[in-house]
Amino acid sequence: MSRLKKIQDALKRRNLDGLIVLTPENVYYVSGYAGLLYSTKKIGMTAVIIPSEGDATIVAMDWEADKIKEQSWIKEVRAFETWIYIEGRENANFRTRTEHKPKQFDPIYVIYEVLRDKGIEEGTIGVELSSVPAS
Repeated sequence: MSRLKKIQDALKRRNLDGLIVLTPENVYYVSGYAGLLYSTKKIGMTAVIIPSEGDATIVAMDWEADKIKEQSWIKEVRAFETWIYIEGRENANFRTRTEHKPKQFDPIYVIYEVLRDKGIEEGTIGVELSSVPAS
């Protein structure tokens, strides 16, 4: 039985529509990809989305996409752009500026897009809450 099938069976037993894997150890376990942050044991911006039915998807920084495709059995890789150029405009007192962050630079938005595309964005999703850096 494949690792994906085992995970999906566990999701179904727990009435979960999907799983978002975030810790470097678990990303490696479920995908076979040991990213840059795996050796540091820090939470990175690589996530694996596993629906209870269908194929898994990896969300990662754009510069990791080719390496993921070489190392992982997961075929779908959704990359977000890493280098953010923020266009801002300082106001009259030069203390604040208006900033805009395009969606393609936001890994949370890309994760949402994957959940939406798999039809589980409103489902019950398992998440490694201890690894989510902000509530």
